[in-house]
Amino acid sequence: MDVKKLGKFKKILQDRKDKILTDQKLSLFQESLKLKSEEFTDEGDAATQGVIRDLDCRLMDREYEELKKIEAAFERITRSPGLIIFETPVC
Repeated sequence: MDVKKLGKFKKILQDRKDKILTDQKLSLFQESLKLKSEEFTDEGDAATQGVIRDLDCRLMDREYEELKKIEAAFERITRSPGLIIFETPVC
């Protein structure tokens, strides 16, 4: 793979990594704000918050797995810049 394409893929990977990390920081901040307001909820609201929290955890797990794949791709790029083999899709 030529240097131009390699740089393009590195930028795509870095942009995606930055977006995931920024979204997670924002999500954690919003979660801390929700915890303060949950003290005054009824049972229905508490159940809804539980479902939302479960979905957020699944999303964070998925993003963590994607980050691991991005880091692995960076390692492969660094290790052998002339021959890039993607084991699994990064998207």
